Amino acid sequence: MDGRHLGCLHYTPMAPGRRHRSLRLLLVAVLVNISFWQSTIVTDVTESGKTEDASSLYPSKRLPKVFTIVILTMNRLNSLQRLVGSLMNEGCQYGHHDEAVNIEIHVDRPKDGGTTAWLETISWASNLSWPYGEVDVVAAKENQGLRDSWFNAWRPEGDNERAIILEDDVEVSKLWYSWVNGAYDSYGQNSDVAGFSLQRQNVIPLTDGRIRKGGISANDNEAFLYSLLGSIGFAPTARIWREFLEWTDCALEHDVDVYVDGLITSRWWRKPKNKRSMWEQHLVYYMYHQNMFCLYQFPRNSTLGLASHWKENGEHFKGKTRSSHGLVEDPAELGNFRF
Repeated sequence: MDGRHLGCLHYTPMAPGRRHRSLRLLLVAVLVNISFWQSTIVTDVTESGKTEDASSLYPSKRLPKVFTIVILTMNRLNSLQRLVGSLMNEGCQYGHHDEAVNIEIHVDRPKDGGTTAWLETISWASNLSWPYGEVDVVAAKENQGLRDSWFNAWRPEGDNERAIILEDDVEVSKLWYSWVNGAYDSYGQNSDVAGFSLQRQNVIPLTDGRIRKGGISANDNEAFLYSLLGSIGFAPTARIWREFLEWTDCALEHDVDVYVDGLITSRWWRKPKNKRSMWEQHLVYYMYHQNMFCLYQFPRNSTLGLASHWKENGEHFKGKTRSSHGLVEDPAELGNFRF
């Protein structure tokens, strides 16, 4: 067995000099005020507490020429059209960042084969006119399930690539692209930031009756770090995502148990029906052992978010479809962030 497999089977990859923090600290006392976009200084949120000049950390030559939007869909054409409609909003200002914006639409195949709804979805996606870059439609030859769709969504080759992964029942604010690019500019190379989320996260996923919805502070509407990822509009940092996928390939091959004691997400993942749909637990486990975080920012108005989740019927949800939040339109709701 090679070293990579050994590392996957006996995974305790703590970074040098870091101590393992308690679960309570990870999931409750994790709001770190990083105040980005307030000046030209990037606050380093590692344990050293040092600050460094953004121009030396992220010179312009590192910026990518392409931003990739990856959409995961199957046979919910109406949902896909709603998402793409929100991405087409002129207020997204794609041309202001000197990069092409490409769309990849990954269409999973239904378990019962090539249905009419599936074929209609492929046809519509294949004829999509997108003025900001290229459109690539990837139709699965067999059913992958939601978990593998995520793991196959984006495989960056370089450390400076940028992308966002969106399930088709998400709708985005016109501010999403500027916000995500600002996050990449400021924190795309930080070793403890696994990615950036458009989600208005409201879950503290502890067991023992300590789960609290709405219990996460808005942090005075400034950006903050939280140890639970947000899958509703997730933009991974390229190097960490690539290393995570390399580890995940091994973990899946060897059926590694990604249970994290004390988390309700671990209990959800243990249910057999969730094993092929719940990709998040692998990243929860990886972030936990690596002491990593996800970056968020909430609008001042608690009813608004950078993205809305419609919770369409699918592998995760059954029941009445509804929007989780309204979409923020005023940059002042996010502290008039500037880049």
